[in-house]
Amino acid sequence: MDIDIGQNAREIVRRLSKVDLSNASLDAARVQAAFDEFFKRLGLSPRPLRWTVGPTDAITLASALQDNIVNGEVSDALDVAAKQPGETAKNAEAVETASYAAASAAHPEIWGPLSQGVARYLSGHTGAGLTDWRKQREVGWLWSLSRSADADAFWAVAELASIHATGCDTPEARAFVEIKLPMLDAYEAGLWRYWVMKDVVLALPRPAVRLYEGRLHGDGVPVARWEAGECICFLNDVLVSEEVALKPARELDCRLILTERNAEVRREIVRKIGIERIITDLYAVCVDAEGNYELLLLDLGDSRSRPFLKMKNPSIGVYHIEGVHPDCRTVREALAWRNGTETPPSVLT
Repeated sequence: MDIDIGQNAREIVRRLSKVDLSNASLDAARVQAAFDEFFKRLGLSPRPLRWTVGPTDAITLASALQDNIVNGEVSDALDVAAKQPGETAKNAEAVETASYAAASAAHPEIWGPLSQGVARYLSGHTGAGLTDWRKQREVGWLWSLSRSADADAFWAVAELASIHATGCDTPEARAFVEIKLPMLDAYEAGLWRYWVMKDVVLALPRPAVRLYEGRLHGDGVPVARWEAGECICFLNDVLVSEEVALKPARELDCRLILTERNAEVRREIVRKIGIERIITDLYAVCVDAEGNYELLLLDLGDSRSRPFLKMKNPSIGVYHIEGVHPDCRTVREALAWRNGTETPPSVLT
């Protein structure tokens, strides 16, 4: 590493690196103590934690209590603290390098995609009182209002690293950064997301996270699981249903690709089941081929066949199957309908 991030930042990086992502244990008393200190440093009134058991429980409670969400109090207090006398980091390259070094320990490549996956999961989830479509549309907004302990910890260490790397390590600058350090304790103790409310803090614990070669991937097992049993499933960083992820490939119905609207999910279904079985089970007939493309007629089980474009992504060697207009009878017609041009795309999206 070309730039020294400083002893204080290195110590926090060490602590972040030691967090066992596969362990969902929670020390609620330690998290409460961390929040008490956090609010004290912000000059805000303390408030007790109200724990939820999983993301659906959390978003349902957040929906019921949304009029009481006051996350802005935290942001405003941080803004006030940032305006206190003291130098700020001015070397953009040093800030970027130091932040990158800190980020490697905070696992943003895990928590960011997982958070996005949970938001999509909740938006499509119909349990726990979220059946009304208005509620479903509300979910993304409510989830975006939550703060994350891992992000608080990351920004604290990134800012510490930055002020050290730029020579702006003044007591005032350090004091602003250290305001957020109690959230490192909370993250270590098992907190993930939280909503600050007028009288309480709504808290969602960290799930146990399973990674495969650094990816959110679990074929036959959930990637994220909370103690109460709720789980989120991914295949190759793509959010999928429990059925697609947990069932053995031999038990999955090939007709899933006919009803799945998300192209990435369809790709993972094809990857898991295997293109050969899909072609066989759906009685596919190839009516045209060109390069890495084939136009297949698939049996929909309702006495009619519909054209699907079979495509191979050369960069990852994975096949996609995508429905096209019923009138398409050649690869060129299918591509023209799909992309607005008969020219095959250089990169499959």
